[in-house]
Amino acid sequence: MLSPPFLENEQQRLDLAEEVAPAAFVPSYVLREERFDRISRIALRLLDVPIALISVLDGDMHWIRSVQGLSMSETPASLSFAGHVIKDKEPMRIPDPTVVSRFMDNPLAKGPTHVRSSLGITLHLAPGVAAGTLCVMDTRPRAS
Repeated sequence: MLSPPFLENEQQRLDLAEEVAPAAFVPSYVLREERFDRISRIALRLLDVPIALISVLDGDMHWIRSVQGLSMSETPASLSFAGHVIKDKEPMRIPDPTVVSRFMDNPLAKGPTHVRSSLGITLHLAPGVAAGTLCVMDTRPRAS
């Protein structure tokens, strides 16, 4: 499994996120927001998937601000799909992570969750400064 690389503007991203939304980097189990839950529920229904989440990256941690279909509140950033979405700076569609070298060993793909497809988009605080992602996942491979 390939960890996402450190972003060139990582410190700028973290500083702006702290200024704009200081509560964004509080652990998910401490602070949940209904507005994020509404968005993840809508994504779940519209895209007919069993898993949807909104998350932010804070240095080494991937904080899950809203989640549908999983029971987790954080993961190391090195294990998150979100870090790759932010690094690539564009939506990322993974039809089957078990056959993509940078994801095939990811615990979400090979573990009991059995993620077999994923779609992630960046959530921006300012132009060029992504704070996190909206990601949907399925337990079956999906070409579209």
